[in-house]
Amino acid sequence: MSVAPGGPGTGALDAIGAPVDLLALIVGGVATPLIGPPPGAELRALIPEFESERPGARRLAGGRLAVHVPLGDGRAHLWQVGDGDVALPHLIRTLVRASRQIAFQNSAPVAAAPAENRWRMPLFQSLASLPKRMKTRRLVALERLAAATGWTGLAFIEIKGGRARKVHRLSPTADLRSDSLRIFANRMIAEDQLVLAVDARRIGDGPADLELFCEEHRISGFVIARPAEDGLALYVEGMPPPDEVVEAQAALSVAFPKRVRGTGGWVRRGLAAAAVVALIAFLAWPVRFEVTAPGELRPATSEIVIAAEEARLASVLVSVGQSVSTGDVIATLVSDPLDEARDEAALTQLLEGLSAQEALAAGDYARYQLAQQRQDIAALRVARLDQRIDALVLTAPQDGRIADLISRGEVGAMMNAGTSVAEVQVGNRMRALLRLAAIDAPLVRSGTEGTFVLRGISGRSWPVTIIEDPIASRREEGDVVLLVLAEIAEADAALFKGLTGIARLDLGERPRVAVLLRPLAEWVRLKAWEKLGIEL
Repeated sequence: MSVAPGGPGTGALDAIGAPVDLLALIVGGVATPLIGPPPGAELRALIPEFESERPGARRLAGGRLAVHVPLGDGRAHLWQVGDGDVALPHLIRTLVRASRQIAFQNSAPVAAAPAENRWRMPLFQSLASLPKRMKTRRLVALERLAAATGWTGLAFIEIKGGRARKVHRLSPTADLRSDSLRIFANRMIAEDQLVLAVDARRIGDGPADLELFCEEHRISGFVIARPAEDGLALYVEGMPPPDEVVEAQAALSVAFPKRVRGTGGWVRRGLAAAAVVALIAFLAWPVRFEVTAPGELRPATSEIVIAAEEARLASVLVSVGQSVSTGDVIATLVSDPLDEARDEAALTQLLEGLSAQEALAAGDYARYQLAQQRQDIAALRVARLDQRIDALVLTAPQDGRIADLISRGEVGAMMNAGTSVAEVQVGNRMRALLRLAAIDAPLVRSGTEGTFVLRGISGRSWPVTIIEDPIASRREEGDVVLLVLAEIAEADAALFKGLTGIARLDLGERPRVAVLLRPLAEWVRLKAWEKLGIEL
């Protein structure tokens, strides 16, 4: 059936000057006959070429034309135009307008699909039951306006600084409607237009984007009324009387007046500036910068008592912390080989003495002298063995107190030569061996002062002074630690080797921001070194 002059839907095709048939609706590459003869084989072969988002035309045999018009959602109209002298741009524009009008007249609102998941309905019900105070004043105003007027699709368009900023809508649907409303509002501002009324039934009379907006959202039209300056513009779907929309928008201007910046604004800006200045001063104000390091006490002056011979530990006669005087016995060792060697040397000395007496009695002076020399050698050997045996008795080299001592459980065990048996502290002076973190070691130098707090001794602290620069010490496990030696001032008898504590080293005054951001700056520096391939 031809829709040329007097055809269904519109008279816009009268001026084409050629018979026009709406042959089919193309959905997913399948043509469904609509008005007129069904598409022939020639047209069906061209359907794959019509899968485009823009209108197009193809020349058929006999001077005929095939025109397709996309409708969105994968649908398109397929038109056939008979012989005639027709301008192609005018033809395509007319057929696009007719397709949109026919699609709008035949369309119906799409019902929302039922929720498939069981959890959605309780969730939606709980959200709908939220108290009104959870909503913004603008949304509450939209609800009241919709209830009073019966209008649908309401929205507020916030205009600030001569531009549309934000759209407040009742519907939570996430689509492009809000973006389009901002575009329409900005166009009204640019054209100094206070009211925009669009009737979808009069397709072709307005801009194409307004027609596409109505077709896409399947509405019969809409009205937008905006204030003369900044404020809230009102958007209403359908075809409400424009003057009523203007009155409602005027009521909005009263309910939501434009904020005027007066003295209160200057006060707020002044307070904000004062807060910024205070924050800058707080961060730039110098504060005492301290680093902490765990440490262990050790004597400043001490003597180590070692085993001079490989011998067996026989006894330990002192305890840790006990005061000793020079020559006091600390421990005794026993060496069976030394005792046997001494007995053998003493026997040799005795035998050589008897041999010398026998030679003298016999008048053999030469043999007497030889025996006498052998007796002297044996006596010298006995004296030396006596000295080594006497060294097995370990005594205190100086007056002091026992700072470290071998365990009494080692009694009876063999001691190698050079094994430390005891340490005698001379005087009360103490030092602390501190272990520094890698981030703190570059800041600590000889002469740095601080305080040292010991575990187990509350209420007291001791001044410390770094006496050497940090050194790296490699442990047996392979890791490297940074050590530094500090002198403990005002040390007394209450301190002894092995006590542990924490040293707080004073590095002077630094800006507070440098102290707070120091870990972050160190982390950035290390990461930069890693990226540059520098071995730390």
